[in-house]
Amino acid sequence: LVLFGDASGGREGREPALRRVSLAVALVDARSGSVLRALFGGLAGHSQTVHRGELRALLLAVQGSAGPTLYVADNLAVCEGWWGRYDQDPHGEDADLWKLIGAEFERRSRCEFVFTHDFSHMDVEEAAARGVDYWVVQGNAVADTIAEVAADLVRLPAEARGRVARVEH
Repeated sequence: LVLFGDASGGREGREPALRRVSLAVALVDARSGSVLRALFGGLAGHSQTVHRGELRALLLAVQGSAGPTLYVADNLAVCEGWWGRYDQDPHGEDADLWKLIGAEFERRSRCEFVFTHDFSHMDVEEAAARGVDYWVVQGNAVADTIAEVAADLVRLPAEARGRVARVEH
């Protein structure tokens, strides 16, 4: 099982008051690039950061998979948290999500869930230069696109964006 996860801050990603983060987890066929299954939606809660969206995508992948699983993400900070075993020692501002991820591994073996990092937005030439298989680039691009579409779905309506912008300024 190979899953790709991603999150997006949407069109207002640089504006914390307007940002509504979305996330996606995609099961992509390595040969055709077709999406076999996908989960996507908005990030719940007050803290709307892409980092939290990426962590929530990881949590969904852990919850929704069984047996040997390869999870591919392009958020280096989340990868470093995984490699640093934050799920076993939750700390920092996202300790709540790391704790939930850790709880999932109380029911299944952590060693059957492999987490790897992929650089985002690579073209074919860059992937070849880095030695990255094209199917990994393609799967990451699919998850990225789904997260971007989901960001448009959870975006604040124009009227609300105008009200927030007026209050901010």
